[in-house]
Amino acid sequence: MLSQIHLPEGLAARVSSTPPQYRPAENAYTLEWTLPHWRASYDSQTEKVSVEPVGKH
Repeated sequence: MLSQIHLPEGLAARVSSTPPQYRPAENAYTLEWTLPHWRASYDSQTEKVSVEPVGKH
């Protein structure tokens, strides 16, 4: 499954050692990777990757 997802090269290198959290939905799924300063996700329905910073709490 992960080999079928086309992540940007820099992102792929960063998440390669971090297992994603799998979040199933009725007709799709989301994968999420959380690292200290940012979070990335992949939506199987839209086939889009998003990256957002994680703020300090």
